[in-house]
Order: sequence, then C-alpha cells, then structure tokens
Amino acid sequence: MSIKLLINFLIFFTIYSHEFTSLGNTTYRVNSIGKVVYSLVPMFTEGFIGPLRSLYLMAIHGQIFSFLKLVFEFATNFWSPYSVIIFVYLLNKNY
Repeated sequence: MSIKLLINFLIFFTIYSHEFTSLGNTTYRVNSIGKVVYSLVPMFTEGFIGPLRSLYLMAIHGQIFSFLKLVFEFATNFWSPYSVIIFVYLLNKNY
C-alpha cells in the first residue's frame, strides 16, 4: 500500500467519521445480548447504501424534485461519503 493512498484514506476517514457522528449517528451500538459495543460497520454499510437506497426509492416513485434536491445535498455535504470521496480525489488531484 502506498503512503499516498494511506494518507487519502486517513483524510477520508477523519472527515466522514466526524460528519457521521455529528449528525447524531453513533458508532456505539447495543448488540444482541444488550451490551454496548463499538462498531464501525454501520458507518460503512448504511452510510454508503442508505443514500443510494433513498435515491432509488425516490426515482421509482416519481419524486423528481426530492430526488434532485437529495442529489444536490449528497454532492455538497460531507455527511455523504460520496462527497468526501470526491473532495479527497480533487484535493489529491491538485497536488
């Protein structure tokens, strides 16, 4: 693994995890036996799949204005992992 890739991942992870938790999401979850455990799984599963599912549901139900508004929000806010990926790519491209 190259050092540049590692630095890009650390920048992505820092920005995205901060925004993920600042929205009120948590990385502390209650497991099946009632114990609170630390897990990054929701951040990387629902954080990536949830926006795509929302866009898909809006598209198939004909909510075009809501769809376009959400696409704009995904592109401009760092709570979306996709906007952070684009930001890190553009940051890396300039250097």
